[in-house]
Amino acid sequence: MTCIVYELLEVNFHDSLMNEQQLVPLCYIRVIAQQLLKALKALKSIGVAHCDIKLDNIMFKDLDDMNVKLIDFGLAVETNEILTGTKMQVTQFRAPEVILGLPLDESVDMWALGMVLACVYCGYYLFLSSTEYETIRAMVLCTPEEYTEITGNRRMLEVNPQRRITPSQALEHDFITMKFDSRLPRPCVEVSLGNTLNPTLPLVDGWCQWSRHQCVNG
Repeated sequence: MTCIVYELLEVNFHDSLMNEQQLVPLCYIRVIAQQLLKALKALKSIGVAHCDIKLDNIMFKDLDDMNVKLIDFGLAVETNEILTGTKMQVTQFRAPEVILGLPLDESVDMWALGMVLACVYCGYYLFLSSTEYETIRAMVLCTPEEYTEITGNRRMLEVNPQRRITPSQALEHDFITMKFDSRLPRPCVEVSLGNTLNPTLPLVDGWCQWSRHQCVNG
């Protein structure tokens, strides 16, 4: 009898957030982001896209040291084999080029990871809705104007995949390397664990109230 032995892991990111009901300290987000960016860099180097990055597919090997693993490569594909218009990714992490039926490559994973990190930091999904139309509408109307041009091509949530930051570039970003201007506050200051997830900003379903208000009232 042939058996496949998998590495023993603790819990996925989604369940961890639901169990703890607390915002994740920014220091921990940086450590987690660095590990996942290294995974995406490795995938990009061999021309593979994961295509299903979400909270459920990020597992903790050890919660104490924030060691994570990217799992479930069931939808992974070689980037040169991705057909234009292919539907992939769950709605709340779906890249705009997937929704619009545009040519696709591994940059869809960077968008999804950006959405994961934003969700972990905020405690809710940024552009959650029941339809792709509403998702695109939220991307356009719910992005504050002052952030539309921030940091140029260094953004993970850049709508244009050609300008979206790559894993290698992201690993050199000041947030990851911790190379900051001494005059600026360091982002590794931990968020108080007393800041629990706001029940009015649901992680699992529905719009966050702020996004709904902004999209409806402009």
